[in-house]
Amino acid sequence: MSLHLSPIVEALDLLDTAAAELDEQLPRALEAGQSRARLLAHLDGALDRLRALRSLLERDLAAGLRPRQRPYDVDGVLLRVSGGLERVWLDPRQLAWRVIEPAVADPESGEVFVDEDAARRLLDRLLTVLPHTKEGDPNPGFRVGGLVELGVEFADLADWRERRRTVAVVHTEAAT
Repeated sequence: MSLHLSPIVEALDLLDTAAAELDEQLPRALEAGQSRARLLAHLDGALDRLRALRSLLERDLAAGLRPRQRPYDVDGVLLRVSGGLERVWLDPRQLAWRVIEPAVADPESGEVFVDEDAARRLLDRLLTVLPHTKEGDPNPGFRVGGLVELGVEFADLADWRERRRTVAVVHTEAAT
């Protein structure tokens, strides 16, 4: 008796078979002198298509699940969902000033007792060395615990935005 598979499952099985064949054929192709650059370009194109398909499935699946630590069991597959909200600093420069202000200004009068240009340079240096959450992100990664320890008020300078949710497969039962 044959088991009827959906077209998408059949296509994924063919993909798995093709990947196994590529794994076997690649060393021979390299020994035969085929262009490594062209092979890599072809592989990158296929991976881009697969990533786009995975992203579509991930977004669809994550839309109905909330991020949490424990995995979800969905159709016999354990999934971990990450993402949710992330803090965004509305005015990183003002927040950085609140960090250094006690070191450069009189706490009673607020008068800055260092040269104004020196204070500005210090502020610029601080903003330069703060870690960023990801490459090119203009939003410095202030450590909230550190701000709290220093007694820096920041609630008025923070907001929240929705992060992209990601889904990781933790465990899959054997397909039947």
